Amino acid sequence: MSVTYGFFNANLVDGDYDRKYTADQLAEFFSYLLGNGVSATIENSFKVVPGSGLTVNVSAGFAWINGFWAKNDSAFAISETAAPATGYRRDLVVLRFNRSDRSITPMLIQGTISSITPAPLPAYSRTTATYDLVLAYISLSAGDSAITAAMITDLRENETYCGIVDTFANKLIPQGSIHSEQLADGSVTSTKLDLSDGFDPTGPINLISGVHYFASDSELPAAGHRGRLYFVKLES
Repeated sequence: MSVTYGFFNANLVDGDYDRKYTADQLAEFFSYLLGNGVSATIENSFKVVPGSGLTVNVSAGFAWINGFWAKNDSAFAISETAAPATGYRRDLVVLRFNRSDRSITPMLIQGTISSITPAPLPAYSRTTATYDLVLAYISLSAGDSAITAAMITDLRENETYCGIVDTFANKLIPQGSIHSEQLADGSVTSTKLDLSDGFDPTGPINLISGVHYFASDSELPAAGHRGRLYFVKLES
């Protein structure tokens, strides 16, 4: 058992530097600060949209996977395989971290043909060697020759499959979030925020301190947000 730490400047000792750090150590550091998912600061980050024919495009965006990052600066085209001759099929579009290849790239995982709909979703990877963020699934029926928006189900906001990562500098505060404050006697007081008119970072709610979270299913504005922390400062 040992204690590791960092990051410190290295000193040259006997011709060698006494502090050396690896990419894995840097990624582990970031993994404790930022969860897995696509960035909320880029509009439509890694969103899957129809392309031409049986092609989909993965939109520009930024994502984090286990402390490693991926940036896509333009539409990334992925070609579907032919639709089934009979029945139905659902395919996944994922952003895959591959340790041995030292890469993070969008790719397609093809499902199996089913006689009933919805067809089962194919398996995706969550290992130390390969880790998938599932961006969307595509529902195909017999004879489909082009992919439409209605055939694509966006999974980015579902934290089981993907998730949305907000930055420290500009957290997003969804409608219906809860401001919770622990008092000196140990009790907790909560106030629901009404953001129906939208969020203005220059207005009365400024991002600095405090904690915002969803207390129960009834408070969730969308699937997959329970437990996310929002650091804000409330000003009158």
